[in-house]
Amino acid sequence: FTLTPNSNGQNGSVWYPNRIDLRYDFDINYLVFLGNDPGGADGMAFVLQRAGNTVQGSSGSGMGYGGINPSIDIEYDTYVNQDFQAYDPPYDHMALMVNGEYHHGTGLGVSPVYFANQYGGSVKDGQYHASRVVWNAATTTMTVYFDGVQKFTYTNDIINNYFLSDPYVYFGFTASTGGLSNQQAVCINAST
Repeated sequence: FTLTPNSNGQNGSVWYPNRIDLRYDFDINYLVFLGNDPGGADGMAFVLQRAGNTVQGSSGSGMGYGGINPSIDIEYDTYVNQDFQAYDPPYDHMALMVNGEYHHGTGLGVSPVYFANQYGGSVKDGQYHASRVVWNAATTTMTVYFDGVQKFTYTNDIINNYFLSDPYVYFGFTASTGGLSNQQAVCINAST
């Protein structure tokens, strides 16, 4: 699925048509394409949310998930935003954010920020990168992988703490561009 063409001011999303039940495990494998212009922007996200299968968040630094609330958002941020609250590191990075917040300086980033590329280089390299999100319902732990490397784990009762005790959510992918751009796409390999 192409989420954004290589054009400025674009916003795209794709959602699985049916809700999933967070009381059960899931394992979603997918490929992300983050562009081929190392100076391009803005990034994409894997999102769990309750707003429906047509929702779109904000563009530009919002990476298409900005403002979707409630939500769990795993961002693949490929641009260093200079916003005073962004606190973006000077490299392509990943983080787990909540409730559509994309500024790391607000304290709503619930995980530290991690290199997307384990050596700190650009992931806007014209290649597809393997990603995986695993949810263990019994331990309420989410584990995130990128290019075969475990990036982080996050343990939280997200059903009760973020989704108001409702275990049914939509999952999908969002992306956006702003004043700079890149083509961004996702290919879902398998989900269980």
